[in-house]
Amino acid sequence: GWLGDLDIYRTLMGTGNHVSIQMTLMKTGAGLGFDLSNNEGVAEVSTVLPDSAAGPAGLKSGDLIRQIDGKTYFTCEAVVEAIRGHPPGKMMSFVIVRREVGGPSMSDPTEALFRQGLAHWCDESLLLNAGAQHIITVDTPAAAVLQFEVIAHNYDIGVKVGEKLGVDDNHEALGRGMLLRMRERECRGHIPLPHAGSFDVVVDNSFSFVRSKRVSYTFALLTESQHEELSRAQRLSQLKNEVGERSRLSVDLGHNIIEQENQLLRLRQQLGSLEAALSTARLEKRENDRLLAKAEAEQTKLQNS
Repeated sequence: GWLGDLDIYRTLMGTGNHVSIQMTLMKTGAGLGFDLSNNEGVAEVSTVLPDSAAGPAGLKSGDLIRQIDGKTYFTCEAVVEAIRGHPPGKMMSFVIVRREVGGPSMSDPTEALFRQGLAHWCDESLLLNAGAQHIITVDTPAAAVLQFEVIAHNYDIGVKVGEKLGVDDNHEALGRGMLLRMRERECRGHIPLPHAGSFDVVVDNSFSFVRSKRVSYTFALLTESQHEELSRAQRLSQLKNEVGERSRLSVDLGHNIIEQENQLLRLRQQLGSLEAALSTARLEKRENDRLLAKAEAEQTKLQNS
């Protein structure tokens, strides 16, 4: 049964402050290379063996095991049984939940601003079956901005944002309906939520009758001022990256110019040598032609005498 607290439950369900990570490990005769703890009522990684494949794969102490081979587990006992059920030599896929202790890192200001919004939703590996939808209900106390990034690992995916429609006393639908409808392989942007209320954010695969799709998504509910600050920070980050790239390109182009100038200098030196050789050859030919004409004239004179 469930022994963890509410924060842990929210983390495993994808609503807490966390990062979801996929990795694949091979079970050997010695195991997978990590130990589990049941201290918080869930399968928490307590230690990672230094000589195992788990360390280089990115597994860390404190990570929570959420899924094994696509199946979600909530208790340590269930995870242990699932691992024991796999024979050595077989690859096992894991979805690991990593809690962000102490809040977001300020080393990435755009990420920090993104996660400091009114609410945040993230999943690195959501599997949407053909015809399925994943719906997130967003409640906002005032007008706000929803920032989003949805990426389908294969094919395209739909994103829809609309007001959560209520009904009045006559069972008439309330609200103004759809605010956003996109269908791309990568959907990014933001959409203003014009007033307080509930909105449905839909990651949509209902148009597909055959293909299941693996999707990663991130949504953040921001105040208008937070969105403006985030936009400025993102633009500043883009400009910083552009300045860095263009600075490196400038250095590379400078080196290339120097190299080509040196090559041109060598070619000019070669050209000078060739022109001198050509001039000498012309002089030699002119003198040779003079001597040839003289010899031919003398030859003709002797033949006629």
